Amino acid sequence: MTFQELGIDSDIVDALAAKGITEPFPIQEQAIPLALTGQDIIGQAKTGTVKSFGFGLPLIQSLGFDTTDAMDPYTERVQTFHSNTTGIDWYEAILKIYLVSGVLDDFYRRLAVGLSPELREEVEKALNDKIFERFAKRVLLESMKDNPQLQSRLALWGRRLMGDVLLELRAVFDNRKLAGLPKGKVLTLDQERQVNLTAYSQLEPLVTELMAAHSLRMDALGLTA
Repeated sequence: MTFQELGIDSDIVDALAAKGITEPFPIQEQAIPLALTGQDIIGQAKTGTVKSFGFGLPLIQSLGFDTTDAMDPYTERVQTFHSNTTGIDWYEAILKIYLVSGVLDDFYRRLAVGLSPELREEVEKALNDKIFERFAKRVLLESMKDNPQLQSRLALWGRRLMGDVLLELRAVFDNRKLAGLPKGKVLTLDQERQVNLTAYSQLEPLVTELMAAHSLRMDALGLTA
């Protein structure tokens, strides 16, 4: 069974194939056909089976835009971020997924506020899967219990990750758009500075909110943010 045989459009199938994702997991095979018809879904499967694809892919398809084109402006930045934050071992990889996924989930929840109630509900449903979060907490706490050196290293790694995430977050936003100005408008240095300050004032409350949530995730592991 392939994603295309399940009813997923070819552009989405091609985008998945470009990332080496060609065969759906059983939970996806069961969920996708139902989600494409608009039915509500309740499913359970083990960590690593990408359950969110079961309703996420049909949801993206229903929006009616080309997923490859939508991601093109961000692909290089995402790849650079991941290459710069690979980590040196399994512990750092687990902490990266736990922290970065948490920040992204918080960010998506904030973005979802502007969606229709029905679509917002679907997004929030997708973000409520806490299976990996519980797994990460358990294995990291057990591993750090008798290893203070690992705990210190992961605390530094967690702070490094959040710094890189915030750099990417600020870089993604268009300051002129946040300030309500056309992208091609010519500005003086003083005007450009004012645009940046205006954008900063709009973005920083979100950054503060994300940092607070990040600190709670670090605290849950006994790490200093």
